[in-house]
Amino acid sequence: MSLVNQLGINTIYATPYHGQTKTIERFFGTFETRFGKFWETYIGRNAQNRPEHTKKPDSKLVKWNFAWITQNSVSRRA
Repeated sequence: MSLVNQLGINTIYATPYHGQTKTIERFFGTFETRFGKFWETYIGRNAQNRPEHTKKPDSKLVKWNFAWITQNSVSRRA
């Protein structure tokens, strides 16, 4: 017996691109609708209506991303 069966997790077959039939998708949709807008990181569904602070790149993230790309591209060449 697998761990999934022991935990009582069942498979739910759903139509592709039909999130309403999946329990977790419904939860995420409800959570976003009711609470998402209260978070500072909320960016909405429409890129043109995003808050100004989300349109600017975070300098720490840019530096980290550059370092990661540099490190991984060098290690792949070796």
